[in-house]
Amino acid sequence: FSYKETISVLKEVVRVLKRKGKLVIVVPNLKYAAKRILEDTKNQDCKVD
Repeated sequence: FSYKETISVLKEVVRVLKRKGKLVIVVPNLKYAAKRILEDTKNQDCKVD
């Protein structure tokens, strides 16, 4: 899914995930991915609660 679809995808995950269920995200480079997420939160289009 694209960056712009992230919020809707996460909302769907929350909707279908069982209570106390876990979402596991596997990425090739976690440090890179975390850095990009934190940088993108500065963008008004992306809000992390």
